[in-house]
Amino acid sequence: MTVVHLVSGGDFGGAKTHVLSLLTGLNETIRTALICFQDGAFAQDAIALGLEVHIIAARGPFASLRALKALVESLRPDLVHCHGSRANMMGMLLKRRRKLPVVTTVHSDYRKDYLGRPLQAATFGLVNRYCLRRLDYRIGVSSAMKNLLIARKFSPFSLFTIYGGVDFGAPPATEEGNARGRDEKKAAFAALGVDWQPGDVVAGCVARLNPVKDIATLLRAAAKIKNADPDTRLKILIAGQGEQEASLLRLASQLRLDGTVAFVGWIDDADGFYSLLDINVLTSLSECFPYVLLEGARFGLATVSTDVGGISDLITHEKNGLLFRPREIDALVGHLTRLTEDRPLRHRLGQALRETGACDFSMPRMIDTQRGIYNTVLRRAARPKTKRDSIVLCGAYGRGNAGDDAILQSALAGIRDIDPDLRPVVMSRHPAVTRRDFCVDAMHTFGLFRFRRYLRRSKLFINGGGNLLQDVTSKRSLWFYLFTIWMARRAKNHVLMYGCGIGPVKGRFNRKLTAKVLNRDVDAITLREPRSLRELAEYGVTRPHTCLTADLALGLQAAPRADIDAFFARQGLDPNGRYVCVVLRQWPGFDPSCFGRLADAIAKQFDFTPIFLPLESTHDRQAAEAAAAHATVPCLILPHIGDPALIVGVLGSMRAVVSMRLHALIFAAGQGVPVIAVSYDDKVDAFMEHLGQKRTIGLNALSYQTLLDFLREALTVPLEEQRAVLIENAARLRELERQNTVTLREILEKL
Repeated sequence: MTVVHLVSGGDFGGAKTHVLSLLTGLNETIRTALICFQDGAFAQDAIALGLEVHIIAARGPFASLRALKALVESLRPDLVHCHGSRANMMGMLLKRRRKLPVVTTVHSDYRKDYLGRPLQAATFGLVNRYCLRRLDYRIGVSSAMKNLLIARKFSPFSLFTIYGGVDFGAPPATEEGNARGRDEKKAAFAALGVDWQPGDVVAGCVARLNPVKDIATLLRAAAKIKNADPDTRLKILIAGQGEQEASLLRLASQLRLDGTVAFVGWIDDADGFYSLLDINVLTSLSECFPYVLLEGARFGLATVSTDVGGISDLITHEKNGLLFRPREIDALVGHLTRLTEDRPLRHRLGQALRETGACDFSMPRMIDTQRGIYNTVLRRAARPKTKRDSIVLCGAYGRGNAGDDAILQSALAGIRDIDPDLRPVVMSRHPAVTRRDFCVDAMHTFGLFRFRRYLRRSKLFINGGGNLLQDVTSKRSLWFYLFTIWMARRAKNHVLMYGCGIGPVKGRFNRKLTAKVLNRDVDAITLREPRSLRELAEYGVTRPHTCLTADLALGLQAAPRADIDAFFARQGLDPNGRYVCVVLRQWPGFDPSCFGRLADAIAKQFDFTPIFLPLESTHDRQAAEAAAAHATVPCLILPHIGDPALIVGVLGSMRAVVSMRLHALIFAAGQGVPVIAVSYDDKVDAFMEHLGQKRTIGLNALSYQTLLDFLREALTVPLEEQRAVLIENAARLRELERQNTVTLREILEKL
């Protein structure tokens, strides 16, 4: 594999570090060539590292393009990788003339690259925006950058994520304060023009001196600290250059920060500088994933940073660093003061950050990720070109319902496992949220003109997850989903009904219509419980290949234990506490007083903490609040959790779960947690029957005493005895659930 990297040649800071580190690591397994559009420190540093460097010194974009085309012809690369606005423009022009895949790494928020420079923003900035849209793929240097690009309507299918990496093996982290001997350290500070004394605590900020880095906030925080304690031992070193240097020096003078803050200019020996520090500080208004934090992590430095971009992917507040919101001066003052006074805290946070960095942000991990991206791009480029290269998924998605989100997540995982290069498009009530949360292209559920366009480019239409075909809640809903199936078949799509529940369909006309559409237009149906199989037989559905599976959400795994514990900690709860969870929903006949009394019994009779969990963001919370209002004991209502895997983990931490929501029962039972179902719909009864569980009461026959008896049984029968049965039955259902993917694979292989 040969990859050509394009850079302007004037880059510095994190972007320069990223590119040079990347090329150095990639060169061990593939051929890379760096093309710079100007000579300078970037090109010379690359040459010094032994990289293959070509400099195009032609003046003007057209002369540069001619030289670039000739150079690319001689290098014969497999793909082109751009970094920065000028490289993006040249990559876009090159792409129009050569059939090469072109990717770009987005190192920063391109709308803020020229902050404070309106002329450059109106010229270079606009050109870069145009070019970014026309390249094949974009790589964000953090999940936050990828999410930002998704929010700006770049196709998630064209996006990748990579994190910066550094070599955590060299230099080794040292005990805080002992990086150098006293005399050597004093001499090093003197060379920087700083009067350092033993006992001083030194905070350093390495950044370009421009508006995005917001050094002014650091200066104002330093002034507050000095005014509160004129004898403070905190010293702040600011390393870097930029257009704000003069104004920041004036501000420091006005704030009378002599002896507390020192501007030390450009630092050539970064390792030497970090070895002088006790605290690493970053005050940026916007970042992607700054290398200065990783560099500080190498030295085990306690770190204080704004919580922007992908920084929270590295730093967890209070665990391995301290975070604050941009321009919150008082929060920064508090963090710096606390670290100045508490050496053990500095050491603990610094070592924890180094461990995180070495585990998740190492150089080998970055190189492996980049190679994987290249392989994906080339695999897609080699794929036979066809007008039908996508799948359209239709369901009750984008409504903030965790159960439907779990179904979608499982369906997408199945598709990507079968064919990672097939493009899924999801019909959603909130397409922007679906794009962000599931990294998938999405359209509005009722955008029928766009739906028709997508169908012309898709080869499979999936109607799936949940009870979509029923007329109990709405006849119009049934007609709509049948209409989408009809449209898909008219657009020459194969149609799969995937992991479905069916019915009840009560109207005679609706039953005939359902049977007619399914018999004529559907290729295969996978059903999540036996009752749905019986329903289809009653309607007269005979033609599609039909098989019994189980709910798609059964295949969903719990989030990592560390994420579950962190969630409990954010709610002020002990992850190992004694909890019973109640999951409610608004429905005709819902009696909140019954569940309020149940919460009292959970606390007073059984000595557990009652917790309400809303699976749907609005109406479930209202139901929980109404129930909690009838309780005499404190009840905690958890916030809506957007991540289905985290919901699985949270429910798996409960001693028992009482639920009206089907998917709370599925999630809890799959983790071996005893469940009690309050059934408002046949689908709840069908699942409990399929699971082999009898603790079910209909909402129309709801009785506090029956709930109490069920709960007493769930809490008094030995947990391991119940868990063994539940896990065994859930494993049986999971095995059935895999048939969903088997059927999907069989259909895709035929297309």
